[in-house]
Amino acid sequence: IAGYRGGYAAVERRKLERRLFTGDLLCVFATNALELGIDIGDLDLTLHIGVPPTVASVWQQAGRAGRRGRPSTAILIAMDAPLEQHFCRNPEDFFSRSIKARLPDTSNELLLKGHMLCAAAELPPLSGTDANRWFGEVAKLQDELLREGRLVVQPVKPGMNTEAGVLMRVTQGKGRRPPKEEVSLRDIDPIQFQVVVRGNSHPLETLDQKLAYMRLHPGAIYLNQQTSYFVEELDLTKKIAWVIPRDSRKIEYYTECREHSVLVLAGGGVARAARLPSAELMAANTPVVRSGQATVHWNMYGFRKKSKKDHSIMDQVDLTLPAVEYPTRATWMDLPGVVLQPIAQEGSSVDRGGLHALEHAMMAMAPLCCDIEVSELSCQHTRRDSDP
Repeated sequence: IAGYRGGYAAVERRKLERRLFTGDLLCVFATNALELGIDIGDLDLTLHIGVPPTVASVWQQAGRAGRRGRPSTAILIAMDAPLEQHFCRNPEDFFSRSIKARLPDTSNELLLKGHMLCAAAELPPLSGTDANRWFGEVAKLQDELLREGRLVVQPVKPGMNTEAGVLMRVTQGKGRRPPKEEVSLRDIDPIQFQVVVRGNSHPLETLDQKLAYMRLHPGAIYLNQQTSYFVEELDLTKKIAWVIPRDSRKIEYYTECREHSVLVLAGGGVARAARLPSAELMAANTPVVRSGQATVHWNMYGFRKKSKKDHSIMDQVDLTLPAVEYPTRATWMDLPGVVLQPIAQEGSSVDRGGLHALEHAMMAMAPLCCDIEVSELSCQHTRRDSDP
């Protein structure tokens, strides 16, 4: 029995895939990294923990078993999330959903930046006209890459066509990888941390910056396959988490991060009238739903040691780690008095906790109307003065 996830070193993943293919492994616990593109031999059964976000994912994951005409079984075990329980009681609501290809947001600047550099490297020189034709209006992104020195303007020589606009080439800075190696098929975050055992040079796994802070902070208990490791140091300069193996039988606790986030709205965006369930509410004062650019400031300020036996808190440790900032899109709505007043009339109050619960309810129901996973959504988490 073994585990499998995309962050494992490539050598380790290939080794696991070979063991699966030859039948050496009887069972593998995997993330959806095992969902596509790997022929892993004669599996007989897939056990799905939690309802996958789309029907296509169900078939892709179930398709790992029953290859070459062999019979197979797929068992789906729902978690206690309300939407998953609804699908269990009404499976036709889930399987009647269309199987659509999930398309990325082609206006996402983090995606465009890497692909524009790849285009300039593989089809030099890249003209401004071609860049706009392939990637949309990219004047802002183009200027940013020129300022960073990643792109340079090619001088116009006699006889060259100037109607295509500015011509650009990639500059390969010292110690910098080619653009195609900087574009990850697995993770959008360019900052990656490696997990390395003291006294060894080969990384066990690679994690993005936010996950590294959550799982590889100093003092964390990190699990890889069947081995527990204690994180001695998180080197922020070299992007390495140094770990040492520990006997899991002698560790009475696991670690859980303490984190909070602040959402800063950039302004602008789009807006529309919200659709409320009551015509009376709609007529009284229609709230407006807005969507626009935002910046998330996420910070991990410590961790808890929790008992393996009863999950009680054994200790709390404060940490100081740099904030993680990233651009995103946010959706928000100002609740009008016509919605809030009935709550007050019943003797209840609308505080931050109640609104936060509403945020989580909205996120839980979002997959019903949007092609999105709950794990792709988040909301602002405020740090409490007395953190339990």
